[in-house]
Amino acid sequence: MNFLKHQVLGFAIMLFLFCLATMRLKGNEIDFPKGINITELQKQTKEIFPEEDLAPFFKRASDVYQNIINFNNAEITSFPALYSIPDHYWDFALSVIHKKKSSGVSSAVSVECIYTYRFATEFEGKQKQQTEEDIPYLSNVKITKEAHSTVDRNMTLCIISLHLTKDQNLLGYSENYSGGGSVPSYECILFNDRMLNELIISRDQYKHSITWDIRGQVKNNTSVHDFNPFSTSEELADAIIKERDFVNKTPKHINKETLFDWKNMRLIRYPQQNDTNIQALLTSIQNRISCLIENNANNIVVHNLFDISGQIRLKLLWNTDTTLSLECLQEQNDGISKGYKMKFANDGSLLLYQEGSFKHFARRNFKQTLTEVSFYSSGYPKQYRTLYGNQIKGQTRQWNQNGKIVEK
Repeated sequence: MNFLKHQVLGFAIMLFLFCLATMRLKGNEIDFPKGINITELQKQTKEIFPEEDLAPFFKRASDVYQNIINFNNAEITSFPALYSIPDHYWDFALSVIHKKKSSGVSSAVSVECIYTYRFATEFEGKQKQQTEEDIPYLSNVKITKEAHSTVDRNMTLCIISLHLTKDQNLLGYSENYSGGGSVPSYECILFNDRMLNELIISRDQYKHSITWDIRGQVKNNTSVHDFNPFSTSEELADAIIKERDFVNKTPKHINKETLFDWKNMRLIRYPQQNDTNIQALLTSIQNRISCLIENNANNIVVHNLFDISGQIRLKLLWNTDTTLSLECLQEQNDGISKGYKMKFANDGSLLLYQEGSFKHFARRNFKQTLTEVSFYSSGYPKQYRTLYGNQIKGQTRQWNQNGKIVEK
């Protein structure tokens, strides 16, 4: 009988622990941003656009949002929205709109991602000390893909923008294309994950705008005809037909390419002899690289030069030579940006690290004050120095490729 009691008691304890874990899991699911409810948003637009299928747009918005929230670096340069319009489409569109011969688009493509962080609490006094609660949160993201024509120097752009709340929920999403043709541009503003506030679609020289109230009822539904760049309506109709035929014949398969492989990123190596200041700086750099490898953005935007007086911008720039540049700067009221910059080679090794004061627009008589460390491909530091303008100021250190100090 006692054995049976023990079994029942053990089963009850296990059941309680399972229910507790389930409650916690459900709580995490509720608290963590999910993205957008594509089915519900489709219901709002179905009666207005009976022949339009906006599910792919909502799906792209949800995918981009999830990757941004998770700081999924492996997917940032291969977002479907960036490659939904193939580069060779622009060759045709530019030639039709500008009546020029088809011009090839070069392989010089770059993808730039700018994250804007704001502090969770705002203070009137700039001198107030930062506390643990005054942590920065992600508020805006802008992703840009550029491609340059090899003939007429025209540049085509795909710009993706996201707006987030303090709780990291999606507030707005947009895709804008330039370069000619009938490529649609989208912009939506959300009340929440299942309710649209506003939707704007621009295509074929038309702009369609719809707004809803919080109950999902349509408040405004208008279409505006933009300026017609063609001399006759027949010429415009002929161009649109040609472009649509081209799009219909274009393969739907998207060849996504990651411009920089984060998995190849390497940690730096410490020199054999070092002083306390340089050791602390190298440890700080090492921690930032670790955060990049682990897709953890929380500590990347933390720096002793930052305060709670302004927004922080994290800028990532990928190029087709598979190099990566990173800037994490906070603009000051005096026209100076403070923070740090990093540059990685295509093999994942760190080439250069700088921190200090930078100018973010042309300003006379301002000399940047920077602490700079350059690195060998082996991971060891090459040179440490402090710069004031073009002058070396203070301590300088040099090492060989094995981390031994080079005597002057």
